[in-house]
Amino acid sequence: MPVFVVFFAVLLLIPRVSKLCKLKKEGDTELNIRNAEEIRTRDLHKMSVNAVLVSSAAYVGSLGAFLLGTFVPNLPDIPIGCILPSKNDSFREWKNAQSILIALYGLHFCRRTFEVFFVHKYARSQTVLDAVGAQVYYWAFAFWIGWSIRPDAGYENTYLTLFIIGVIMFCIGEIGNCAAHLQLRKLRSSRLQAESGDSTGTRGHIIPRGVLFSYVSCPHYSFEILTWLGFLLATWVIASIIFFLATSITLLVYSTKHHQRYKNDFDGEHGRELYPPQRKALIPFIY
Repeated sequence: MPVFVVFFAVLLLIPRVSKLCKLKKEGDTELNIRNAEEIRTRDLHKMSVNAVLVSSAAYVGSLGAFLLGTFVPNLPDIPIGCILPSKNDSFREWKNAQSILIALYGLHFCRRTFEVFFVHKYARSQTVLDAVGAQVYYWAFAFWIGWSIRPDAGYENTYLTLFIIGVIMFCIGEIGNCAAHLQLRKLRSSRLQAESGDSTGTRGHIIPRGVLFSYVSCPHYSFEILTWLGFLLATWVIASIIFFLATSITLLVYSTKHHQRYKNDFDGEHGRELYPPQRKALIPFIY
C-alpha cells in the first residue's frame, strides 16, 4: 500500500514539476498563459466532470478512507512507525494523542467539504483523468495516514514539544486558509463587476487586497502548506511527510502560475494597475 501511494504521487507530481520548470524557463508570458488556458478549455469541453462533484467526493472520500485506516480491525503493523518517537514513556504511549489527530484531520476535510458547497465558485470543470487522479490520490493517502497513526499497529507518539507545535501550526493553517477562502469569495463580486466594464485587457481580473494578500499572491496555499507541516510535526510518519511534500510541490506550481498571471495582467500599461512588485507568490519575502 505505501509503495503504491508513493508511486502514484510521483506520477502525478512529475507533470506539475515539469510545468513549474517550464514556467520559470519561459517567463510565462501573457501569450503562454492565454494559449495554455485556451488549450485547457478546449480539452475540458471534450471530456469533463463537474468540479463540485470531484472536490466533494475527494474530501468526503478522504475522511471515509482515513476513518477506515484508523478503525478497521486486524490491520497489520505499519512497516515504519513514527520516525522520531518520544523518549518519554508516558507520552509516547498516550493514546489520546490519536484522538486529537483524528479530530484535526476530520476537521480539515469537513471544513473543505463545507467550502465546496458554500464558499467556492468553480468556473471550470475537470478532465476525467484529473477527477479520477484526485480521488485515488486523496483517498489512498488518507487511508495510509489513518493506518500510520494507529497505536495498535505500532505507532508511538513523537516528542510532546513537537506534538504541541504541530497542533498549533495546524490550527493556524486552518484558520488562515479558511479566512483567505472567504476573502477570495468576497472578491468574486468585485470581479464580476470588473468583467462587465473591462476595457483594459485584464479579463475581469482584479488585484487581491487585504492583510492576507499583503505579502503573497496565494495566502490560501501558504496556509494549506502550514496546515500539513503542522500535521507532519505532530505525527512524524512517512505518510504525513510524503503528503506534505506532494502538497507543497503542487501548490508551488499553482501559486507560481497565479502569481505570474497577476503580473502579466497588471503591468501598469494602457490604464492597467501595476501589480505590487514586493508581493511574492507563496512564501513572504522569499518566493
